[in-house]
Amino acid sequence: MKYFLNTDKTGRNYPPICFYDEAFTEEELVKIENYCETLTKKEAGIQSNTSTDSKFDNNIRKTNIAWVHRDDETAPWIDRFHQVALMMNDGFYNMNFTSYEDFQYTCYDSEQSKYDFHIDTHMGTYASIQRKMTAILILSKPEEYVGGKFQIKTDNFERTIEQPRGRMIFFPAFILHRVTPIESGVRKSLVNWLSGPHFK
Repeated sequence: MKYFLNTDKTGRNYPPICFYDEAFTEEELVKIENYCETLTKKEAGIQSNTSTDSKFDNNIRKTNIAWVHRDDETAPWIDRFHQVALMMNDGFYNMNFTSYEDFQYTCYDSEQSKYDFHIDTHMGTYASIQRKMTAILILSKPEEYVGGKFQIKTDNFERTIEQPRGRMIFFPAFILHRVTPIESGVRKSLVNWLSGPHFK
């Protein structure tokens, strides 16, 4: 079992991002990826802080997604995913969660696929609950694509996070993050958000 806070060269947590590297075996990752590849993907949109309506802007986001629902086949790995997420929350964040969203299978599968800096939480008051933590499972191997760096930004500081296959990455949903443009190959990941009452 491996989990740790992301730190800079001084050992200071910067920002509060956690990794967990041994949640799934290679055999299980193959099954998850194969299942997700059976789903019908569509172009992903972007939402504002005041509405759930999506708009499409390839200058900001260019990627294809599919939604993964919990059923008899997906339940074992969805449950494990959430168990790890709750463990990381208990250890590092102590946020109040009341629900999970469906999983988003995300493919950066064409040249210049990307998602510029954004936050995942909805800061407006139109929603009764708020995304609090983002959890990502990396499905691609680093050698399977060029570009597609995962970066976070705090205090005008950008940092690239390593993405080995099978790594789970956790961070507060209000942190700016992006995936840089794909130059070749395909970057695949599974994303979930844990939600709860609005931050106070």
